[in-house]
Amino acid sequence: MTDACREDPRGSRAVTVELSLYDVPTQNCDVHKEVEICGASGHVVNEYCKQVEGNTAKTVGLLDVSRAFPVRGITVQDQAYAVPNDSLPAGYYPALSPDVDAINVECYIHTRDDLPASPKRRKTRKRKTAQAAFPPLCAISSRAAARTIKQQQENAMWLSDEWKDYEVIDTSSGEKLERWGKYILVRPDPQVIWSTPKNHPCGANTTQKYSRSNTGGGKWSNLHLPEQWQVRYKELTFNVKPMNFKHTGVFPEQAANWDFAMEKIRNAGRPISVLNLFAYTGGATIACAAAGASVCHVDAAKGMVRGRRKTQGPPGWRKSRSAGL
Repeated sequence: MTDACREDPRGSRAVTVELSLYDVPTQNCDVHKEVEICGASGHVVNEYCKQVEGNTAKTVGLLDVSRAFPVRGITVQDQAYAVPNDSLPAGYYPALSPDVDAINVECYIHTRDDLPASPKRRKTRKRKTAQAAFPPLCAISSRAAARTIKQQQENAMWLSDEWKDYEVIDTSSGEKLERWGKYILVRPDPQVIWSTPKNHPCGANTTQKYSRSNTGGGKWSNLHLPEQWQVRYKELTFNVKPMNFKHTGVFPEQAANWDFAMEKIRNAGRPISVLNLFAYTGGATIACAAAGASVCHVDAAKGMVRGRRKTQGPPGWRKSRSAGL
């Protein structure tokens, strides 16, 4: 137990229990970290807070844990009491707090203008400084809410919900039931951690299923399908081909990223070149090329590069260059 544990804003985290002599902990808790909170705003101090005359700061213990997710918009109930972390791995996004005025947000009311002015400018800045240092409470709350709402909008999860030829019909017990055009497949998905009744009629009538093996890999069973078929997303056409490692060659959840890239390319007002590394079957390659960009598609698997060359775009689209390493 440390002082930081006792200074948790929600109250001391200390508890008293009876233990045998051999079970008494020998190490201190490292979950809490002491952080200074600005007395005026009630948020983490910034570089100016402690320099403002008359302002105070108090020490609290926040959770020193890293909460980062590979998708946007994940809300964690007690994220308001975690130490802010701006150093996240590439492709990861911070957890959001349900509290719109969380204590772990950096103070937003103290700025350079609140610092003591030089003697030559003190008279002209005195009134402005006083107003900036103590804004109305409603102004503080409004700005806090606006800032939090903007942050949540920027981190909001992007949904790929404009498909016509693809649909997740049902999910349960590590599997998902999907429609690819007119064909129904069952594939494993480790993110499906819930168990609900598998009573959808499509699931009951589907035997085209990929099953994992206890020794690694897996196989398709009763795969009574053409070797490959096509699905469309807006103006893009993709070849779907069930592979021996569960994939179909198309990743529908990436459609939101395709839309984003195509919009940026079409609105750029200049020629755009795109280097798509680790491009795999090339959904992003097709999207960028269809939007008018010159694309170089690079992947170590030559089979994936050959498959990409067969994928179709809209009439008149610009072909991309493909390279296998």
